Amino acid sequence: MGEGAWSGSSGASSRSGRGRRTTAARGAGPRSSSCTSRPSPRSTSCRSWPRWPGAASARSRSTRRATARPTVEHPQPEAVDYAGWTAEAIEALGVERCAVYGSHTGASIALELAASRPDLVACAVLDGLPAFSAEERADLLANYLPTFPPQPGGEHLLTLWSRYRVQHLHFPWYAQRDETRLDLDMPDPWHLQEGVLDFLRAGDGYRVAYAAAFRHEPGPALAALRCRPRSSRARTT
Repeated sequence: MGEGAWSGSSGASSRSGRGRRTTAARGAGPRSSSCTSRPSPRSTSCRSWPRWPGAASARSRSTRRATARPTVEHPQPEAVDYAGWTAEAIEALGVERCAVYGSHTGASIALELAASRPDLVACAVLDGLPAFSAEERADLLANYLPTFPPQPGGEHLLTLWSRYRVQHLHFPWYAQRDETRLDLDMPDPWHLQEGVLDFLRAGDGYRVAYAAAFRHEPGPALAALRCRPRSSRARTT
């Protein structure tokens, strides 16, 4: 791929939308690709992978690393850890250099990937890169990530549905005021259903990647960039 170029039309595709992160590769061949990282309650939601030689084993290795939860080695994964695992997935697919796109939480990961692996990243698009003050980060970490323990009467399902719905109306979702109203249309019920199911599949693990994004300070990585970044709509409270 030429410097800063986007991929060709062939390659992998994946179902995605707000409330889901997918790391996927698209390209005209094993040396020409783009990488996409999007928000998700789960650590990864890639539904389909390229049928390149070795793609199946690459999927197995990268999925094990990308579905990161706290471990002895990584008790509290940060955006830079997710960036490293994304780099491993790209290399396992045989991609030598690519363009990357990241949305919201994915933008933090894409930024760290571009800063740490300029040999791998030709250009980066950072959509809604989170940029919070210390006070905002503390508030988000304290309030944005509640648990949803199962209840005998199923009350947790109604609570989760309501929380996910409001997430599309206000940011942060727990501060429902005129000034936090998002200029977005309400998604259709199918989209909400898929998002709630993602939360349920992730369980309490959904909090891990979200927390990494809230703790992330983009300044140092932005200063270290050697590729050409393009940012749209920095995400702030």
